[in-house]
Amino acid sequence: MEQDPMGRVRQFQMVLDELASAWVLDRQGGGDRASYSDRVLRNVDGEIETEFRSSTASAQPVCMAMPELFPQWGPSERGGSFFPMLVQRVGGHSILVTFQHEADPAYRTTMVVDERDGIARRRYGRSEAIIVTDVRVMEDEQTPGRPRFSRPLGPIPADY
Repeated sequence: MEQDPMGRVRQFQMVLDELASAWVLDRQGGGDRASYSDRVLRNVDGEIETEFRSSTASAQPVCMAMPELFPQWGPSERGGSFFPMLVQRVGGHSILVTFQHEADPAYRTTMVVDERDGIARRRYGRSEAIIVTDVRVMEDEQTPGRPRFSRPLGPIPADY
């Protein structure tokens, strides 16, 4: 699930093929699909040729599966500018990373990464939140099928 700056909650299904450097992102509502394969990003704006790392800028849920793709880790010219970082263990299998913006120490974002699989399960930014509620590993022959979104019944419990 993701919450946008307007406070709206939207669910998503994301399929990532890390070896092929390809992904597909379906957001709740049916018409908002983005994908990347063969060096081409396809979304509502059309098709553009780009690198894998750059393809995730407009599809932040994809970065949850590969948290190193979030711009906070990079230099300022890539949208970073977050320093210092506070890293601490929370619960039995999670790491909480707090990013402090170098120009304004009050501006912080956080990310919780599950140590068992390296996937970011929660990310809270300036005006948005992304929470991963389910992760499945598929076999090579499997296809994900059409996304099915069920209405959330209250807050998503933390599993740290």
